[in-house]
Amino acid sequence: MYNKCGCIQDANKAFLEMPTRTFVTWTSMISGYSQHGQPQEAIQLFEEMRLAGVRPNEITFVSLLSACSYAGLVEEAEHYFDMMKKEYCIEPVVDHYGCMIDMFVRLGRVEDAFSFIKRTGFEPNEAIWSSLVAGCRSHGNMELAFYAADKLLELKPKGIETYILLLNMYISTERWQDVARVRKLMKQEDVGILRDRSWITIKDKVYFFRANDRTHPQATELYQLLENLLEKAKAIGYEPYQNAELSDSEDDEKPAAGSLKHHSERLAVALGLLQTPPGATVRVTKNITMCRDCHSSIKLFSLLENREIIVRDSKRLHKFKDGRCSCGDFGALL
Repeated sequence: MYNKCGCIQDANKAFLEMPTRTFVTWTSMISGYSQHGQPQEAIQLFEEMRLAGVRPNEITFVSLLSACSYAGLVEEAEHYFDMMKKEYCIEPVVDHYGCMIDMFVRLGRVEDAFSFIKRTGFEPNEAIWSSLVAGCRSHGNMELAFYAADKLLELKPKGIETYILLLNMYISTERWQDVARVRKLMKQEDVGILRDRSWITIKDKVYFFRANDRTHPQATELYQLLENLLEKAKAIGYEPYQNAELSDSEDDEKPAAGSLKHHSERLAVALGLLQTPPGATVRVTKNITMCRDCHSSIKLFSLLENREIIVRDSKRLHKFKDGRCSCGDFGALL
């Protein structure tokens, strides 16, 4: 519970005060350190777990490899990947492979990611191909990005976010035939539209937001605060990034051009900044993955407002503090 809401110190305190620890509690704590961007603590705790005679399972190794991925610890990740197979006789599953691929992508070593796939012979799923598309595109290797995109489309993905990722890439490179191909597949698979929702709890009351929401009584103040923060962010290096979008009211036939500055999580964060005391942590939950632009801007909001801002999206926890994110800026690849 503490890990999921971003309270890693409280989680650690509860862990240390436990009279008896099982592999479940050890694994949960290792996972917490990994999610909160504390890879060295995760690795140290894993070694303490082994010394205590507690046998790790496949979930433990997912958390451990994820920690290595966040920190770009290639040698350590490869060591533990081999340990898992040879010492504990645990056969890797897609989550283990995914951690290794994410690590190479984070480091910009996309060729190594593809070499790893070829060497191990596993079949990537939708999430891994999506990560490769985003990573190859972000690091400028469009040849591999298009290859990964073709492999991804062969799977006929079901997630709307996957299609948005592909549309962003094809529109930005003016590959209009591929844009038409993706839109046709979206209709065939009936994936619907992207619904952007975020919520925040303040004084035991939950506030929900959608993109470009103006239903809150303080909407004028929220939008003004966002404008001011974005202007300040630009002065310290923020550059808006335009994504293709499919908003709740949008016609599937038209390319989207939604307003990035009014995504739901930004509105929720703005409300948190307005209605909580200075210095208080702002906690927001989002139903889909944060886009690159929101990730970059909220990271700077944390610096400008001297706040800790926690956003849990559909894929991971983002703890923004002092202009940095616990995800190691992996969100900036999306």
